[in-house]
Amino acid sequence: MRPSVIRTVFAGIAGGVAMNFIMLLTLRFVGFGWRGNDILLTIKRQRDDLVIAS
Repeated sequence: MRPSVIRTVFAGIAGGVAMNFIMLLTLRFVGFGWRGNDILLTIKRQRDDLVIAS
């Protein structure tokens, strides 16, 4: 394979790994929290129209 193809594939893989890592950190910091008690898991912090009643 040509060097430009190898570089493109490597850049795609590196970008995908970086994006997944950032999404993990975002959900961990903003969504679930380190102890599992942040906005996505705490009902009283959510707005009523966002909570689906079961």
